[in-house]
Amino acid sequence: MTADAYATALMVMPLAQSQALINSSPELEAYWIVADSLEGIKELYSDSFFK
Repeated sequence: MTADAYATALMVMPLAQSQALINSSPELEAYWIVADSLEGIKELYSDSFFK
């Protein structure tokens, strides 16, 4: 249930705000796929994603 709540919240937040939220809690990890008009598709990871 908690993961679903985070997923929903992250979908409606601006990217920078969602990254700050996830990176503020070391027990959370996230992987974003975003479309950028200059760079195309980008893959982004939270700070603790690979730990």
